[in-house]
Amino acid sequence: MIDLSPEEFIDQFCARFVPQDHRFTGPLYVQPGDGLSASVSLEEGTILSCFAAELGGPVLEIGANQGVSTRFIHEGLDHREWPADHQIISIDLNHLWYEDDHWPRRVVLNADSAKLNPQHFLSKFAWAFIDGDHTYAGAVADIRLCLSLGIGHLLLHDTLSEGAFRGPPYRDYPASHARRAACEFLPGFSLHFVPTISGLLYARRVPAPAPCAS
Repeated sequence: MIDLSPEEFIDQFCARFVPQDHRFTGPLYVQPGDGLSASVSLEEGTILSCFAAELGGPVLEIGANQGVSTRFIHEGLDHREWPADHQIISIDLNHLWYEDDHWPRRVVLNADSAKLNPQHFLSKFAWAFIDGDHTYAGAVADIRLCLSLGIGHLLLHDTLSEGAFRGPPYRDYPASHARRAACEFLPGFSLHFVPTISGLLYARRVPAPAPCAS
């Protein structure tokens, strides 16, 4: 696993620009107030925006909650003016914000990602953002869905450690097993860890070596 600072990650894998602080956008009833209780920090959201601007879509988002990560991804797609079919398929058992008047790129699925049949999707996804069930079984199920869809670029959230993690600030959460699941179930991927407040892990499929000429 390769460790990269957020600046190094953006330099290597992203289109650089400064997005809005989407912890404070959207309807008031889902805004986190001080911005610290949002599931995605401004630094992490900036990475999502810049990554979306670089890779485009369609994007598979597993776990949306208040839609903060979705808004950052949405702005990244708009920044590079990717075509309308570069949309966001956002999966969550209970989206807290699903009003789409200003979100022409987003398609919402109120569903359990672990129970979705891959044949449900017609899109070939450019990448996925995984921030769903952080139990070991849940993280493995989300990774397997992405693999079954042939997605070669995965960003996983909450990957600091197996212990309780501090993210967002000042709040303890149960242990996340996303990091262990990625290490065990993505053997054909290179792994890059970005030490944000909750931890981002970028998994990129490594091309198989060309066969030797006879």
